[in-house]
Amino acid sequence: MAFIGVIEPGAAEGVLAGVHGQAERRAGRMLTVFVGFFLTGYLAYEYIHYAMHQKEPRSGLGKFLRRHHLTHHAHGHAGNFGVSTPLWDWLLGTRLRG
Repeated sequence: MAFIGVIEPGAAEGVLAGVHGQAERRAGRMLTVFVGFFLTGYLAYEYIHYAMHQKEPRSGLGKFLRRHHLTHHAHGHAGNFGVSTPLWDWLLGTRLRG
């Protein structure tokens, strides 16, 4: 089952590998290191976002994060913007409750 706006991890990895290759050819080693860390964080985010839609979490933390994220969709994307953590929603006042 596919969801609009959710990229499957394999597809995201292919796109980002191409971006990495371009960065290395154009800017050298330091940008390559930066892009590598950026891509790792992005892939972790995409995996968590994909899992929130596709898998029923087993842990209490996973269930909390899924409920937090799906509330974002249920309220017309008006809040709960954090997928992997609600920290910024708490700090910026965008947290929605169930």
